[in-house]
Amino acid sequence: MKFLVCRSNSPLSLGVQFRTAGRWSHVAIVHNNGVDAIEAVYPHVRRTTVAAIRAAHSETILREIPTPNDMAGWAWALSTIGDDYDWGALFGILLDRDWTEEGRWFCAEHLAMAFEEAGAPQVEPGYTHFVYPQFWAMVRAPFPLAA
Repeated sequence: MKFLVCRSNSPLSLGVQFRTAGRWSHVAIVHNNGVDAIEAVYPHVRRTTVAAIRAAHSETILREIPTPNDMAGWAWALSTIGDDYDWGALFGILLDRDWTEEGRWFCAEHLAMAFEEAGAPQVEPGYTHFVYPQFWAMVRAPFPLAA
């Protein structure tokens, strides 16, 4: 399954980068040969394009981790469109607490659940709430995106 790891110079992005001691602050699920994407952002999980995400960030990298069923991960992500963004996650990052809340998504935990649904969990059960965008930048080598 493909996904983008992103960063920008917005105050929110810089805050996430500072608190997580990393340079990345956002992730999004990528599908359809790198054209479509689903991301958990305020106010809701939404479908968008890779081009739109890249335009909104100062730096992005595309990663790929093989799964038994990418389509199952994408279908699950589609089913979450309209779910609320998890603002508690931002406070959870700042306060070092479990922010998992049913039906609300922080970008990194949203991606972790998509991998679980695709049959390739990347995080131990019960630890989804400890996953930050920086984690996703470190898991595999970049997958080149065709222009």
